[in-house]
Amino acid sequence: MMKKKIFLVLGLLIFCLNLAQAQTHFGFSGQVGIPTNNFRENTNAVGGGFNFNAYFPFSPKVPIFLGINFGYMLYGVNQQRLVDNLEVKAGNIVLDRIPVDFNINTNNNLINGLVSLRFKAPLQTIQPYLEGAVGFNYLYTRTKIIDNTGRFTVNNNNNTTNNNNVINARTQINSWVLSYGGGGGFMINLGGSAFLDLRVLYLIGGRADYYDRSQTQNWTLTFGGSNYNRQTPSDITAQGDGIPKSSTTDMFMGNIGLTFQINR
Repeated sequence: MMKKKIFLVLGLLIFCLNLAQAQTHFGFSGQVGIPTNNFRENTNAVGGGFNFNAYFPFSPKVPIFLGINFGYMLYGVNQQRLVDNLEVKAGNIVLDRIPVDFNINTNNNLINGLVSLRFKAPLQTIQPYLEGAVGFNYLYTRTKIIDNTGRFTVNNNNNTTNNNNVINARTQINSWVLSYGGGGGFMINLGGSAFLDLRVLYLIGGRADYYDRSQTQNWTLTFGGSNYNRQTPSDITAQGDGIPKSSTTDMFMGNIGLTFQINR
């Protein structure tokens, strides 16, 4: 009885290895990041974005792949509008008032890059896989100020003009941390070389300093210095309430997208 089980396992293994080919995979997907542990205690924001990936086989007869993943997620948006008049003064005398119309956009962002090792069962229709990954998370909060008062153009070397209404863009805080973990998924054949790719990873992230969405929603625009000039946008900054939060950045990451298989 034991010999039959051994021969059955060996037969299935040989069948899988015969199906395995030197297949390179390229894919893209929507991506969701759900904070866990201390990260979730500090924020209830769920990130959403996209992912690009590529997986390369070690050899034609071994269903193990080395993968590279690059993704972006948005963890909160704060959009404000400021309509006001700036006073031009000579001493205490107001000479003029200049109307301004600004959009102030503040985004909490996360960029992640992973190197993965994937074992994929080389079946025909549904290909389950297990995966381990290590890489980085880059968290940053960035404010962009857009002037709606009028149209501004910039001439380039080709004598063409580009609209340029962004008067300031500044990163308020950023953190690079290590990220590692594992998970798995399924590649479901849609016909030909196209596959529906479903994946879930649990990633352990290092400690980072960041602003939460609840903080950036209360941010206001303040003016510093004595003059406002579109050529010196550093005089304008966005200021937030409180101090940055700090925690590990563990998360569940889910992907759903398309993968294309190239046989070599």
